[in-house]
Amino acid sequence: MAKSETTLSKLLAEAKFNQECEELMSSLPKDRSFFAEYLYQYQGFWYPPNILEGVLYSQKHFKAKDSDFILVSSPKSGTTWLKALGDCFKP
Repeated sequence: MAKSETTLSKLLAEAKFNQECEELMSSLPKDRSFFAEYLYQYQGFWYPPNILEGVLYSQKHFKAKDSDFILVSSPKSGTTWLKALGDCFKP
């Protein structure tokens, strides 16, 4: 497959995903927020539009493996220490 065909197929897939996001967001409950124009309620949580798009993209494309280890923390909350502790759980 030529590079231009690959690029075109990626662009078409991205356009389709964006359209699906817009359709879903238009059907979700929304409310005005202090920080964002609107927050959208999706699966029990309220998201600003840009974060919701990331959530939808991750749910569609992320494939977890049994060996995956996800580490999440707030900034400046001891992330380095937590990462070092997480290394203890690797097989």
